[in-house]
Parts: sequence; structure tokens; C-alpha cells
Amino acid sequence: LFAAAKKWSPSIIFIDEIDQIYTKRTFDQLLVELDGSKQNDCIFVIAATHVPDSLHTSLVKNGRFDRRVDVLKPNIDEKQQILKSLMSKVPKADDVNLNIIAIYTDQFSGADLANMVNHAALEAARDGAKVVTNSHMKAAMEKIRMAKGYPEIRMAKPIKKIFNITSYN
Repeated sequence: LFAAAKKWSPSIIFIDEIDQIYTKRTFDQLLVELDGSKQNDCIFVIAATHVPDSLHTSLVKNGRFDRRVDVLKPNIDEKQQILKSLMSKVPKADDVNLNIIAIYTDQFSGADLANMVNHAALEAARDGAKVVTNSHMKAAMEKIRMAKGYPEIRMAKPIKKIFNITSYN
């Protein structure tokens, strides 16, 4: 990867979910490549993680990943736009209210929203449905919420009616 980046310099290498590099060989190779890069190589290495505190200290020292840029999660209006864009490629039933979904995906990132739409579409396909329904969206939302460890939200009565929520204790 780094050899190709040097060949096509100037270039950018993007490593998504860098906290998921677990094998020692891969990790050590990355450190060697980062230390072996010269400033005039014109290679910019950018990495992303959802858990910055879990990064190994040798990764975040000077000359490696020494800058941190926090990307905020989208607000309700931005989530509505993201959902509208994502759902433009997915046939949806009339009962799917993207405004309500944007409100009740309070801790979701843009990636979480994309993941939720994908889960809902897969669930609809498994059910043999031609469109994604509100129940598919709700199930996908809860799946993402549980996987990420986001707390359960308390919904107002009108929202409970829209989502048709039943609770068992």
C-alpha cells in the first residue's frame, strides 16, 4: 500500500477503523511504514476510529497520528437529509416517517444510519416484502442501538403509537 502511494505521490492513504488492527505483524508493519515515510514523500495517512481512547500509544505519538479531529454526530436536520438520501435508493412503505426516525436515532452517526437502512432493507428482503416498512426500520434501529450499546430512549405516547411498541418486563 505504501509503495503504491509513494509511486503515485502525492497521495492519501485512509485507514478506516484503525483500532481494529489486531495482528502484531500488521500493526508493526504499519509503524515501520509510518516511521519510514519522509516529509517530501507527499503521502498523507489519515485514520478513523469510533474509539480513540483504545488506540495503542505508539500510534498516537509525534510523527505518526499526532493530530485528532473529532467529527460530531449529525443533528436532527442533518440526519433527516442523510436518511432521505439513503432511502432514495430503497423502496419504502407509506408508514415510514424519516422525520420521526431522525429524532429517535439521537446518538447515531451517519455510518450508523447507513447501517440501519441496510439492516432494514435486508430484513425486508428476508420477509419477502417489496418495500421497507416502519417495523423493518424499528427493528434495524434497535439492532444498531443494542450493538453500539446506546441507551434505550423513552418515547412519547404519539411516537409509541407510530412504532407500535410493546414492552415486556
